[in-house]
Amino acid sequence: MRVLKWVVERARGKSIGVETPLGWMPRYEDMDWRGLDFSPEQWDTVMKLDRDMWIKE
Repeated sequence: MRVLKWVVERARGKSIGVETPLGWMPRYEDMDWRGLDFSPEQWDTVMKLDRDMWIKE
């Protein structure tokens, strides 16, 4: 539901995200983290992309 909320907010112009080789993805601050203990560092780890690999794909 958190990602869906971001998608709707982005469609309404309330959230931006970042463009990646895979398309637009949310930033840490775009997500609703209430009730979760998930740090910006953890976010960076799971969202890290090997851009060169995906561009080649």
